Formats: sequence, C-alpha cells, structure tokens
Amino acid sequence: MAVPLAHLGRRHFVSQAALESVLQDLGHDEGTSRRSIKRARDDEIDINTDFGHLLGHIEVDVQDKKEIKKQQLPILNIRAFLAHLVSEPGMAAFFTRRHAAMPSSAEKPWRICLYCDEITPGNQLRSTNQRKVHGYYMSFIEYGPAARCQEESWYCLCLCRSQLVNKIQGGLSALTHAIVAMPDFSALQNGCLLTMPNGDKLMFFARIDTFLADESAIKFVFDLKGASGILPCGLCANVVGKTGVEQHDTSGSLCTIACTDVRRFILRTDDDIYQAHEQMQARHGRCSQAQFDQMQKACGINFNMNGVIAKKSLPMVQTCMYDFMHIYLVHGLFHLEAGLLLPQLYSAGCSPGAILDFMKSFSWPQNQQGVIKETLQCFQKKVDKNEGFKGSASQCLNAYPLLRAYVLSLAPAGLGAQVKKACKSFLNLCLVLDMLMEGNRGLPLIPAELQRLIVQHCQGFIEVYGPDHAIPKLHYSMHLPMMLDAKKTLISCFTHERKHRMIKQFANHLNNPGSWYEGSVMKECLGKLVLSMSSGPCTMEAHLISPKLANDELLQMLVQVFGMASAHNAQAASKAQVAPGQVCSRGDFVLLRAGGVAEAWLFCRLGTGELLVLLSELEACGRNMFKKKADNARFLEVVEIKRACLVKGLAADTVQV
Repeated sequence: MAVPLAHLGRRHFVSQAALESVLQDLGHDEGTSRRSIKRARDDEIDINTDFGHLLGHIEVDVQDKKEIKKQQLPILNIRAFLAHLVSEPGMAAFFTRRHAAMPSSAEKPWRICLYCDEITPGNQLRSTNQRKVHGYYMSFIEYGPAARCQEESWYCLCLCRSQLVNKIQGGLSALTHAIVAMPDFSALQNGCLLTMPNGDKLMFFARIDTFLADESAIKFVFDLKGASGILPCGLCANVVGKTGVEQHDTSGSLCTIACTDVRRFILRTDDDIYQAHEQMQARHGRCSQAQFDQMQKACGINFNMNGVIAKKSLPMVQTCMYDFMHIYLVHGLFHLEAGLLLPQLYSAGCSPGAILDFMKSFSWPQNQQGVIKETLQCFQKKVDKNEGFKGSASQCLNAYPLLRAYVLSLAPAGLGAQVKKACKSFLNLCLVLDMLMEGNRGLPLIPAELQRLIVQHCQGFIEVYGPDHAIPKLHYSMHLPMMLDAKKTLISCFTHERKHRMIKQFANHLNNPGSWYEGSVMKECLGKLVLSMSSGPCTMEAHLISPKLANDELLQMLVQVFGMASAHNAQAASKAQVAPGQVCSRGDFVLLRAGGVAEAWLFCRLGTGELLVLLSELEACGRNMFKKKADNARFLEVVEIKRACLVKGLAADTVQV
C-alpha cells in the first residue's frame, strides 16, 4: 500500500529538500516538489469539525515604530482538536478510559496544565537569532503521569517569535493573557459535547488549573522582579534576596532565601498581588519615575496594564507550579552542591582520576549504554570551586547515583569533620532527587515526607556552606511540598524539553522568518501530532520489545510451571518496557518493588496474556552489596520490576548496586 504524500517524512524527520530529491528519484505519482509536499501536508490538517478547523488565530497589539498594529498568531482550536482526537478509535478508547476513571463535571472539571518556554533553534549563541520562539503546550492532569511523560500527550497550543514577543504591548504576559482569555477555554468550563467513533456522546468539562514553567518564564508571564529582585519569590511577601535589606527590618518579619523554616514565610494570595498592582496603578503618573521604580521593587512586581495580573486572567498563586527539574538539574541545586563538594573531596585526597575510575567500574543497563560517555564527561576535568559543576539535566540525572556511590564508598575515618558534613548534605540532596523521580514515574508522593527531606537537605546545606552560598532555587524547593499538597502531583519539564526538539527540527530549515513563520511551524507540529493520533496513543503499558515465539526449551519450562493452556502461543524477548520510559534487557540487574535486587534472564508473555520475567534474585549482604545464589531462578510479573540498576562487580558472585 502506497504511503500518502502528506505522511512521508512525518514519523521521522526528513527535510523537505531531501524528501523532494528522493521523490524525484523515485518518480512519486502524487508529486515530487516541495510545493506538492506542502499542499499535501496542509490538506492533511485542514480538518473541519463541529467546532471549526483545528487551527485558529488570536490577535495581539504590536508596537511598530510609532504606531500600534494588530498581529495575528496561529493557535490551536482546542474544542475542534478534542473533537478530532476522540474521532480516532485508539485515542477515543484512551480518553474514555481516563474519563471513566475521573469523570469531568461542571463542579469538578478536568484540570488543564499550561506550559510556556522559549525554544532556541539554530545557533544557541547567536545574538540575533530570529528563529527563537516562545512555545505554549497544554495537557490534562487527569491523563496521569504515564501519559504525561509522552510527547504526544502535550499539544502545541501557540508559537510566537521572541522578537515579536518583545514588540507586543505588555510582552509575554500580554501574549499569555490573549491565550488564556480566548473563547475556547471559557467554553470548556461550560461543557463541550464530544462525539465518540461509535456515536456515543460525552459532555466534557475542563479549566486551566496549573501553569508550569521555569523561573524565567514565570518571571515574565507574571511580571515579577524575579531572582535578582529584592523579593525573588513571587509567592512570598517577606522572603528577600541577599541584598542585606533584612538587617534594617525592625519588625523582624523579613527572612532571606537561606531561611529553612516554612512557618516564617508570609505567603501571598492572589488578592494581595492584585491589590499591589492596583496600588501601583493608582500611583502611576502621580509620582516621579524613581519613586515608582522603588514601589515596583518593594512589591516585587512590574507594572503592566496589559498583563495577566492587571487583567486577572491567570491567578498566579492558584496556578503557578515550580518545575523541580529546573530547580535541581538546570544550573540548579545539584550543580551547586556538586561544585562545592568535589573540591572538598579533592582536598581530602580523592583525585579526579580516582573518582572517574570508580565511576567507570560500574556496569550500566543495556538501555543506557549510549549515555555513559556523555555522563562521565562531567568528571573528566577537575571541578574548580569558582567555576562550579557543569552538566545538562540528563547528565546530572545519570551522574548523581554514581557520585553518591562514590561518597558512600569512602571510609568515614579518613575524612575530616567538614568533609563529612558536606558528604551528608549531598546524600540528603540525593534522597530528595530519589523521591522526586519516583513521583515522576507515577508513584504517589506524600507532601509531609517530601517537605521533611527538602528541609533536611536545605538545613544541612546552610550548616555546611553558610547562608552566603544560598541561591533562590534553594528557597523555591521549599515550595514544592506545598504545590504537591495543593495539586496532588508534581509535573516536571523533562517531556517538554524533549518535545522542543521537534520544533527545532522544523525551524532549523526555515530561513528569513517572517509573519508566516509561526503558522508554518505550527502546521508541521500539528501534522505530526494528527498522524500519531491516527495510530492511537503510545504504548504505555508493559510490553515485550521485538517478541518472537518461545522456543521448545522455554515452552517446556512454561508448561511445567503454568500448564499447557497458558504456554500455548507464548512469546519471548530479550527486552521489555516494564514502565513508561523504563526498558530492561537480558543481563540487567533490576530493583524490585518489594525491595530486592535480581538479574533478569529473559522476558515472556503467556498465551493468556500475563507478562513475565525469568530472573534470579540476589541475597542482600548489607551496604548495597548483593550475592548471587545458585538455582534461584523464578518467574515474576514484569510489573514487579521498579527499574534497572547500575552495578559494580566486587567478586565472582558479589555486586554492589
């Protein structure tokens, strides 16, 4: 069956120039030019639903020299998109299951999570990169953590070139207001009647509940002074930066970002923020600019009559969620802690070469073999205290278990008191990261326990390094348990950062961007999403990878253990996805949900549907060491595997996990 022209180069990116050349060589019947490809792709997403076409537009006011002009931007027609989404059988089945588990109603609508970030295609260091765009994605919290870790579950809502954002009256905040104020969002609150493939009707309700972003986007969307201001946290009225202003506070109510007592925080309400802006509005034009600037600094808010605060369209306290990935892994607390710990380890006699050799001695799961080199690059050179630790979020995520293992391998007797405290502070940080990553994998988190671990880490850090080393992200981390308590979940930006690559792929091949730029990229993103929807949702349940029919030896074993009926048509594989984003292979050492460690031998699916792993469980010897046992093989359900582990061979039959 011939592949439609609109589908060619969609699933895996191919530039249109390359695709044109290949089609010309093959003599494709539907057309071979880039114009033919574009027409076919535009027709593919020109879908008309009961709520209109998939793409609509919004208007923003743009400063053009001395006059203000209207500028149209493409935006996803949410109701039309949902109508098309549930018309696809696979997506409709997924949507129906989630809605049956958590029905929406006017009193309890589904919660929309809105995400915003700046995306930089092309040369990251170019000072005048005209391809840079601000992107908005959305998804539903009720999709669950397993679905939210899939790029296809986050829908590209709007794109706007950064240079255009700078010209909009009110900037990024005004653009955000234009998006959240569009009729589709208010219509969803009143209910949207969706038609399933079988003709069933579903009344669907949703509202904007959460705004997720890094600290930079939060600053510009809510017109905050941000990390460099007197009040670095928009959610606290009395937490100040390292400006020394607290020394002149006679009331004793001010505290710095180094404060670890949450009871001292005076939390703002949305009414407090609105009142502060109204007071600035009353004073605007009635005092000197210097006095007005001081007022803005004291409030921690920038005056903007076109933004979401003045329009009261996106309440910050109710919706704002800090991203723990940026707090800890993007120029964050892990970088800060590692950059201070490693020089102390060097001074204690731990050379960079010894640390690197220790890390190289570990065996990695088969699925992570490709990231070993880039992870170890972080430790190739000696970390200078003044320059700090450098590494991407993925590098840090893979590096922290290795550095923890090294710290735990050190003999306490050979370390000084200060180094011991530094090691303890780092280990406390690792406990926080462990819990946050468990929540990211879908395990339930307890706010009180998360708060205990974060406070324990922050207090230990301040005790070792002093308040002068505190950064605003240390304070932001203190808000995570409160946000978890309010939203019942924490959402990270790992998936969004991966999704940015798709936009970059399309944008990298567009030159001299103009008013057509956003629409062109939006159509490409929407086309890829529509194609993926036609295939149904990504497989999130545990499943075999490249399965084959079980051989005679395995069949005989399955018959002995499970019986002839179960063994009939059984399949086997050397790899299996045991959870979203978690792939295990034959020979991997895995951590079990019950707490043990085992070596996976093979994976199989019985004819009755059960997904199993044949493994050998190891005997715990203490201090993360485990001993292999003979004749200990058994079958276990794959869902009992938590994740694959890093292991270090200590002897012929002993490993350290």
